[in-house]
Amino acid sequence: MSISVYCPRHPLLGHGPLDLGRDVQQQRAIFLEMMQATPVPEDVTATPGELGGVQVVHIDVSSGDPATVIFYLNGGAYAIGSAGSSVPMASDLARRAGIRAISADYRLAPESPYPAALEDAVAAYAGLQRAGTTSTWVAIAGESPGQALRPRH
Repeated sequence: MSISVYCPRHPLLGHGPLDLGRDVQQQRAIFLEMMQATPVPEDVTATPGELGGVQVVHIDVSSGDPATVIFYLNGGAYAIGSAGSSVPMASDLARRAGIRAISADYRLAPESPYPAALEDAVAAYAGLQRAGTTSTWVAIAGESPGQALRPRH
């Protein structure tokens, strides 16, 4: 199965070498390289962390409001994306909104099939709430499968 995605900020996604029918580890490396082709601005800080037992990346913008957050779920066909690979896209969104972002690193298939990714998204979101961020101050965003994983609250 080949993947073809159009994204104006990442034109390689539509014309890149991804082929999900091939070795998943190799495709993960290719996807990460493609996603990191967009530089992260100097006013953005990406820090690894954990919420609800799930690894996350905290994405802070120097001019962002720390009380409001974008809970970001990466793309990658449930098999190749990561919180780290989503930093360029999530940070761009956070900068435009003037707030911070948190990208959850949900488990991937085929090692962790459904519903692992959904369970991780819900656990990280619950961890975010336990950390004191209420749902009235959270925007949920994602790309590709990340859109389907958004927790219901």
